[in-house]
Amino acid sequence: MRFPLLLAGPSGFADPLIAALTIFLLAALIGAKLFSETTAQTLAARLSLLVGLAGAGALGAIVVAAGSGGLFGRTAGVIAVALATTAAVAGFLTTHTLVKGQTTKETP
Repeated sequence: MRFPLLLAGPSGFADPLIAALTIFLLAALIGAKLFSETTAQTLAARLSLLVGLAGAGALGAIVVAAGSGGLFGRTAGVIAVALATTAAVAGFLTTHTLVKGQTTKETP
């Protein structure tokens, strides 16, 4: 896949690795900006969205691991599945704890 970006080389297209790193960097900066301005009321909703994205990442890692050939591809796939699953479970536990803390009623 070739990306016509401002970072284009002599052929007029950017290297796919440079394009992917640029998109990752922009997504990371936008995500950091959004979460730095998050209030406690909207944090649970955004964390639940991240749990869903981590679940999609785990599914993508499983698909890639199943289709990869060779020892390196399978090993990288297993590591990707483990990391994506850990991210999904940790996000779920964090969201659950946050929502549980918001819904507890204090007695006077």
